[in-house]
Amino acid sequence: MYTSNVLETCAQFCRRHFIAEVMVYQKLAHLQGPSLTRCYGTYIIEVPSRELEDDRKIQVIVLGLMKGMRLSEGDARRFTATERQPFVTRFTNSATR
Repeated sequence: MYTSNVLETCAQFCRRHFIAEVMVYQKLAHLQGPSLTRCYGTYIIEVPSRELEDDRKIQVIVLGLMKGMRLSEGDARRFTATERQPFVTRFTNSATR
């Protein structure tokens, strides 16, 4: 968990989390496609009409669609240990690369 005695602005907080997510997609690039949604890149959208200057540049990550069940719809407890094993193996292998 991130802890700090220094307060950060909303923009700094968002930037820190954006960078962290981009780094995860870069690290897991070899899994993109069958196991992980494909990342097509990062972009900055400028919206000059926004009131706050920090809100005028919006960073986005463009991701592809994947077929299948949404994580919010799934319940891992429904799957047997045998059904979960391929996922655990893939995750373990990707974490050790």
